[in-house]
Amino acid sequence: MKRFLTQLCLILSISLLINYVVAGVFEKSFLEDNQSHIAYKLDRFYSFTDDVLFMGSSRAQQSFLIDSIFTGERAYNYGLVGTGNWLWPKLLVDALNNDKQELIFINVDPPALEHGAIWNSSYYLKIPRTSFLFNSLKTSEQRSIGYFPFKFFGRYIELFRTGIKKWYNITSYEYKGTSISVKIPNAEMFEASSFTKDAALICNKKDIEFLKSHLSHNEDIIVFLKLPSYNESGKESFFKEFKPHLNGLPNTFFMDYTGTFQDRAYWYDHVHFNLEGANVFSQQLREDIKAKVDSGVMNLSENIVFFEGN
Repeated sequence: MKRFLTQLCLILSISLLINYVVAGVFEKSFLEDNQSHIAYKLDRFYSFTDDVLFMGSSRAQQSFLIDSIFTGERAYNYGLVGTGNWLWPKLLVDALNNDKQELIFINVDPPALEHGAIWNSSYYLKIPRTSFLFNSLKTSEQRSIGYFPFKFFGRYIELFRTGIKKWYNITSYEYKGTSISVKIPNAEMFEASSFTKDAALICNKKDIEFLKSHLSHNEDIIVFLKLPSYNESGKESFFKEFKPHLNGLPNTFFMDYTGTFQDRAYWYDHVHFNLEGANVFSQQLREDIKAKVDSGVMNLSENIVFFEGN
């Protein structure tokens, strides 16, 4: 029995060692510093090299064509699938504390500020342990991230397949953090009713106080955005409960696109643009921001240059 246990422990130890080596080689060879890496976005975010940042959920990830709005390499889409309104407040705090002036667009999803979840722990594998985001995670989540690279155990084929798809853009448009599906839309999704439309954002006191405390001495330019959804009227002002709480805060703006861009040709499903829709929306956003700058309402750094063209 003792011999059996010794051999079992030896086999397990060798297996773990092999997994560690394979995971490390896989990471270095295929994923490290590559945009197909699921943790690439937040790894880039914490380098704090960008002048323009887009934050939010999959709707942000699939709505902004960066080069249709700004020129240069210092604008990036940090939208991440499944995070709702859970992730961007944490990223916002870390961005506000980095001593670098930025233009930050935030896609706020309905129905409430508290809507959203951590979603995928693989997003957070490389975030700094001193960041506000990391320290917002539960202890169990922090420990889970610490298991990297063992998080890849048994997933090498899947990760390699996903990486290949992204490298060759087989199923989506991928550029500067934006990811837009180019697959044929699912007609049934246009009838889905699970996403709240034509309703004001629900705000609780805790979330409002959190944002006010961090934005009260803000030197960045913050633009809260409500992206449109298909088949909504736009009769309800999305920010009517939210905006009054933040009025008077420095460099804080609100842009509500509820009910706009209702041509079905612009949509992949009822809440995500297709490539054409994202392009048209991005051009409109560019013109709306330019108008604010030209009127003197918004002052941008000279490092931020608008794209000229269609």
